[in-house]
Amino acid sequence: MPTKWIPLELLLAQKSEDGINIISRAELMILNSKNDSMVLSEKQIETFLKVQHSLGKLLYFDVENLRDFIIISPAYLVDVLKSIVTEKQFWPTGERFSNILKNLQDSGMIELNDIHYLWEQDTFNHILLHKDYMIQILVHLDVIIAPRTSLQDDHSSLQDVSFFLVPCMITKPNDTMFLKRFWQSKNSIILAYTFHEEVIPPALSYRFLSSFITSWDIKNYKERGIEKRMLFSDLAVVNIDNYHDVAVQVKTNRLIVSLIHAKTKEDIIPTLASSLQECLTAAIVRISEFYSTLSEDINSADDNSDIPFNIEFGVFCNSDICFVNHKEMPLSTDDSVWVCKKHKQRHATKGLTTWFSEKEPIDECTSSCKCTYEYDCRRLGRLEREQCPLPQHIRRLASLLSPDECRETSILLGFQLQEWKDLEYQFLHQHSNDIKFMALWSCIVKSGNISFDILRDVLENKGISSHLLCQVFRDVTIDALDMAEETLNKIPSVDTLLDLSNHIGNSTMQLAIELEVDLSYIQQIQHDHKNKLLEQTRKILMKWRQNKFPKPTILRLLKALYRVGKFGPTYQIIKNHL
Repeated sequence: MPTKWIPLELLLAQKSEDGINIISRAELMILNSKNDSMVLSEKQIETFLKVQHSLGKLLYFDVENLRDFIIISPAYLVDVLKSIVTEKQFWPTGERFSNILKNLQDSGMIELNDIHYLWEQDTFNHILLHKDYMIQILVHLDVIIAPRTSLQDDHSSLQDVSFFLVPCMITKPNDTMFLKRFWQSKNSIILAYTFHEEVIPPALSYRFLSSFITSWDIKNYKERGIEKRMLFSDLAVVNIDNYHDVAVQVKTNRLIVSLIHAKTKEDIIPTLASSLQECLTAAIVRISEFYSTLSEDINSADDNSDIPFNIEFGVFCNSDICFVNHKEMPLSTDDSVWVCKKHKQRHATKGLTTWFSEKEPIDECTSSCKCTYEYDCRRLGRLEREQCPLPQHIRRLASLLSPDECRETSILLGFQLQEWKDLEYQFLHQHSNDIKFMALWSCIVKSGNISFDILRDVLENKGISSHLLCQVFRDVTIDALDMAEETLNKIPSVDTLLDLSNHIGNSTMQLAIELEVDLSYIQQIQHDHKNKLLEQTRKILMKWRQNKFPKPTILRLLKALYRVGKFGPTYQIIKNHL
C-alpha cells in the first residue's frame, strides 16, 4: 500500500469513529488537501477508493449517480438493508407498518413514502440525511427495483419513481392457472441454468430475478375478472410483445426459463429466443462471478469454475419436465430427435435449439472476387491510404479474423501478449468479436499512425488475404424494395427501437460501433449496466437516435443490422412499426 495513502485513510477512520457514515466526493477532496506533501492526485484518489472498496474498508460505486458519495462505514449499509429486508418477527408494530409488510409479502410493492416512513424510526432516522443516495444504492444492488415502465424515457430518473418492487420479500406463491393454461409443449420452449451446487444462493436468484423484471414489463394476467401482476415467490412472468411471454421459476438448483408463444412454438422468432438467452446468460454469469468466489473449493476448481452452472434444454416428458445439457443435444434438423433416458420418450429437437440460433452470415469474397483491394479501383488517393481506420472499419476486420489471427495481428501492430490476456479476462463472457475489436482498436489508438497501408502489409505478412480489407470497405445493399426512399430516410421511432432491442442479444457493442456511437459512451454504458445487456442495448439505441450527424435513419439502422448478422427478422419488426 502506498505510504501516501496512510494520512487519508487515518482521516477517514477518524470520521467513521466520530459517527459519520457517508461523505461526499467534495468533502473527500478537502480532507485530501490537508495532507500537505502527501496530497493525492485525482487519478490516485480513484485508485485509493477502488482498492479500499475491494478490501471492505469503505464502499465506493464508480457508476453514474453513485460516484459522488462514499460510505466510509460499511456496517452502515447493513442498517439500510435491514430497514426494508427483514423477517416478520423483527418488523415494527403498528397499523401502517403492518400494511407495508402485507403489501411486500403479497406483491413485493412498496411506496417511496413508505420507505421514508420506515426510515423515520429512531433506529434508522440517520438514513434520511442521505435518503436519495441510499435509494440509488438499493436500486444498484438490486435490493429494490424501479419498475421498467417508470424508466422507459432515457432522461428520466429515480426522482420520478413513486414505488418500487422488493422481490426477496414476496412470500405469496403463484395462485393462478396461468401455467396450466399456457405452459404447454405445443407453444413453449424451455431453458434451464442448472447450478453445480445443490441449492442456488437466494441472493443470486433474487439478483437474477431483479435483472429479469427490470428488462421487461411484468405481465398482468386476468383470471375470473381479477387482474393479477404475475410476480410471486415461485414464479415471475414478463410480457415481451403481443405474442411472447417469458416465465422464470426457481426449483432447487435450477433457474427455469420458458419462452411461451400465444399460438405455437413454431412461430417463436429465432432472434428473439437467442437474444433472450444471451441477455439472461450474460446477467447470470456476471451475478455468479461474485458468489462463485465464495466457494470453499475455489483453489481446487477447474478451468470452468467461473461458470458454476450448465445450460440445459427442457422438454415436456409424460407429466414431467426432463432436462438435457445443451451440448449433448443432437444437431437440429427437421427429423432429429432426442431420447429421454428416464422415460424412454422420443422428442423432436426442432425448436429447442432456437435458443442458440446462429447469426446470419455476411457476404464473403471468393476466389473469383473482382473487388480486390486496389486503391485505384476504389479511387483512394495517397491521403486516404495514409489515414487511420475508423472504429467501424476495425470492427468489420476483427469479425473476419479468428481469435488466433487477431491476437497475432495485434502483436505485430505493437500489442503485448499480457495486454491480450488482460482483455481475455475483461471480455471473458462477452461476444468474441468484442475482444478482437478492442485488441485491434487499442493498437490503432496507442500507435496513432497505423494506416490502411500498414494494415494491409501486416495482414499479408501473416498470410491473411487482403480480400478482408475489401469487405471492410464494401457498402451493403439492403433488399428493402417494399420501403419507399422517403421511409428509409426517416428516423425510427422510440417504440421501434425498444422492440428491436429484444432481438440484439450480445451484439450490442458490435451494433453500436456500426451505428457510430461514441466508443467512450459504449464503454461507460457497459460499465454502468454490466448485469443488464438489454438495458445496454436500449440506451445505446436511444443515444444513437439523438445524433444530429450523420442522421440516424432507418436505412443506416438496417445496414448496421445487416453487418452484425441481425437483419432478417429485425427488418420485419421495423416494417411493422411504420
